[in-house]
Amino acid sequence: MADDDSMSDDDDQLNIPDNTKHITSIQLGEVDIDCWFHSPYIDTEDGLHDKNRTIEKLFICEYCLRYFLNNRKYRQHM
Repeated sequence: MADDDSMSDDDDQLNIPDNTKHITSIQLGEVDIDCWFHSPYIDTEDGLHDKNRTIEKLFICEYCLRYFLNNRKYRQHM
């Protein structure tokens, strides 16, 4: 059995993702849905997955599933 120091070094190399909930709710079409768990959306130039940022509502197109950070851009897309 390996000692505890070598096991902690292995854990550091695994890059286990942060499971903090960063998105409070989503709007899919006209339906608002509260998020219960971690939301693993990809990083964007807008900083969608910034660990220090909480997004109150993420807008998702019900037809193509593209997501937006604000309602104005979402409405322009529609």
